[in-house]
Amino acid sequence: MGAWMQSRGPGHQPEGVCGYWEYLLEEAIFTAPAYANFGGAALINAEGRLVGIGSLFTQLALQGYGVLPCNVFVPIDLLNPLLKDLKTGGQSMKAQRPWLGINAEEAHGRVFITRVTSGGPADKAGLKTGDMILTVDGKEVLGLADFYRKVWGVGSAGVKIPVTILKGVKIQEIKVTSADRSRNVKPQPRNDFTL
Repeated sequence: MGAWMQSRGPGHQPEGVCGYWEYLLEEAIFTAPAYANFGGAALINAEGRLVGIGSLFTQLALQGYGVLPCNVFVPIDLLNPLLKDLKTGGQSMKAQRPWLGINAEEAHGRVFITRVTSGGPADKAGLKTGDMILTVDGKEVLGLADFYRKVWGVGSAGVKIPVTILKGVKIQEIKVTSADRSRNVKPQPRNDFTL
């Protein structure tokens, strides 16, 4: 028998799921013990109701207990409004969020670029691995989730994102012309598996 805990975004603990690849799931369900083959699995509550779909494996820091390996499920309530779009087009038909083409990590409340996608928006703007992001649109960045919220708050894909970075010992202001990730990053077909 396992346990689960649901997060409800900013101001609640834990604060969703934040990924280095420009990913933030504001609401999430964390389950433990962790199970390796859970991707796409149904999470059913005690009443037999579908409450989530398996998404990621992660670790959850619990004060006083340490780090707990766990699975992350997307609450079904988040999928219902998108289901028709997902079935017909494979993604939401709403205006897409701005994508910068970076991987980033947080250390001590600061956000550092750990990878820049070749030919992506950040690469074209001159951002490099090791740059520290200080502000977005003139507002101080207070961690990775805050960074994503601030970038996405500027507008839809294609908008120019003003960022202030620390590059070595120099502070620079750069405008990154964002893009629609789905038009820039295509999954590579795989032929190395059988059914």
